[in-house]
Amino acid sequence: MKLDFKNRILAYHKARKEKLIVNGKYPWFSSDKIEKQTIINALTEASAYIRGVVLDVGCGEKPYYEYLRKIARIEYYIGLDLPPNTFDKSKDSRIKADIFGDALNLPFRSKNSFDIVISTQVLEHIPEPKRMLREIYKVLKKRRLFNINLSLNLEHS
Repeated sequence: MKLDFKNRILAYHKARKEKLIVNGKYPWFSSDKIEKQTIINALTEASAYIRGVVLDVGCGEKPYYEYLRKIARIEYYIGLDLPPNTFDKSKDSRIKADIFGDALNLPFRSKNSFDIVISTQVLEHIPEPKRMLREIYKVLKKRRLFNINLSLNLEHS
């Protein structure tokens, strides 16, 4: 009986967190709430420009996918992240990438493939940030949007 109650509580909090994110708010009981809410605010402000084919470099669990799908005119949302077992095995089961690849050598043949590229809390982990930005510039259509957010947590970098 105790296990059932515990599972119901965990399910409630998970559903509440997902509902808040979809509605543009991040739950304040989360440890990285300020960063997540700042990213959601930035995406909300840019939502009028977010349309077409979106690439999320370093997507991880795709935490902003549902929210962007709700507020923007997205045709396709493609998440790219490192293959499982690359660095942190504890996160492998949570990665929801559509394509596995490296931000320093994006695995797309054609240039100018994406209308929007977003990358949240990734650049500070990249050994050659300029190279990543050049790769993104190659796949980004001309006169389109690139949204990048860095971690405020200095222990992250």
